[in-house]
Amino acid sequence: MTSDEHLPAARILIVDDQLTHRLKTLHAVQALGHSAETADSGASALARLKEHRFDLVLLDILMPDMDGYEVMQFMQNDQGLADIPVIVVSALESEMKAVVRAVEMGADDVLPKHFDAVLLSARLDSALQRRTSRLREQLTREHMSTLMAAASKVELNGTRPEMLRLESIWSRPSAVGQLARVFVQMTGEVQSRDRQLQKQLDGFRTLALASVAGIVLGLGAALASSVSVATDNVANLATVVSIASALICLSTLLWRRPQEPLVHLLRLGAALAVLSGLLGLLPLLWLSTQLPASVVAGVLPLELAAALVLRTALSHEKLHSNETLAIGLCVIGGICLIVMPTGSTVPWSAAMGIAAVLPAIGFAATAHYLSATGSLPADASTATTSDTLAIVGIAATLFTLVLLPYVLVHGEANELLALVQRPGPLISATALSIVMLAVVLVTGVTLRMLLAHQSSVVAVAVSMLCVMLATPAWTALLLSQQPSPWIAVPLVIYALAAFVCTFSDGSNAKTFVKQIDLELA
Repeated sequence: MTSDEHLPAARILIVDDQLTHRLKTLHAVQALGHSAETADSGASALARLKEHRFDLVLLDILMPDMDGYEVMQFMQNDQGLADIPVIVVSALESEMKAVVRAVEMGADDVLPKHFDAVLLSARLDSALQRRTSRLREQLTREHMSTLMAAASKVELNGTRPEMLRLESIWSRPSAVGQLARVFVQMTGEVQSRDRQLQKQLDGFRTLALASVAGIVLGLGAALASSVSVATDNVANLATVVSIASALICLSTLLWRRPQEPLVHLLRLGAALAVLSGLLGLLPLLWLSTQLPASVVAGVLPLELAAALVLRTALSHEKLHSNETLAIGLCVIGGICLIVMPTGSTVPWSAAMGIAAVLPAIGFAATAHYLSATGSLPADASTATTSDTLAIVGIAATLFTLVLLPYVLVHGEANELLALVQRPGPLISATALSIVMLAVVLVTGVTLRMLLAHQSSVVAVAVSMLCVMLATPAWTALLLSQQPSPWIAVPLVIYALAAFVCTFSDGSNAKTFVKQIDLELA
């Protein structure tokens, strides 16, 4: 602060036991533009300091009852008064030792009792400037400490800028305020980049999970075709597969108990048994006894169309143009699958058409139900996986209880036992295929359930396309069956439908990752 700058008016307490000196000092201080009050003793001065906030004290040393030393000692020991500057008013010739002692005790300056206005002004300005500087330094240290604490919070747990509570700092025009504003701005940018990165990571995880689910379910289609060679009775096949699936899922719960209440798991298991079991798995198993595996897998992408229609119908929203186009392409792909040569000796029938549509509806309804009810958290943690396996196990058990009476009533129990009987010392090839099919179905359904909470058509599209791509490869590897080359036609159409549905505008060349971000946002 330069000499040309004027300090604001201060509130000053004058402490002196002599009335003449008090009045003289009072008038002189008021003449300089400051506000002043007086006290005639040390005890009175402390009482006034406790009642009101003063910027400076003009203190006489020699006073009866409580002298200036005791007043200063009390002020130094009081946190609320220690920062108030004290100017000792003394007759220098007779009280030099007292003045030295007062300065040693923390007095800021000395003023003779016979002073003039210029000296008084200089002493007051000097003391008030030092106090202002000390307060600014203290405030700066506090603000810097707050900034350091905020930086530690951001570094440790990524605290959002609005939770740092720096409003009182960044509003200041000082350099520290500027630093706080820059810090908050940079923190916000870092948080924004972190959110974008997390969305991208979630998108890649969804893409990877959907791809793995598709590859696993493609193996399931090939295994189902392999098992169907042993029997054309879909009830028997579905029963033994569901029994094996239930045993696999429920046995995993021996070392990891589910976290959700049993009633909640039973409700979800029942929904899964009806929607994914009766509407989804049962028609697919029947189709696997009639058509090649690659053709059966070709009906699965219809789930994309079913998911879009179901979501639009239940949300009472209009279909976007790209979604309408994707549905149309899925329908065209399904028609191409029916009318084009597939390598099967069994022609398509009305029953096959219904059986091809039912799984799409069932699987889409399952995903929507799980997403709408908030059945599963957003992460694939161990607890979440154990809960999912419990739901799948309950669904397989309920599915078995529904099918088993039908099998027993129609006298097909012998054939049911023949599927898993041992002709030799080892398990039969059919039984081994059934166990493998159950493992694959449990894995695929579990992965799809972990994806279901996102209600993302991108996940459906990627998963179903991977099924169509993986099934012919698995079929050729396990069964040495070459799929019809015409299967490539509906595959290309489905791929185009997935592309159109993935991008917000079919003509807009956005990146695939960015669209996944939008789907997850």
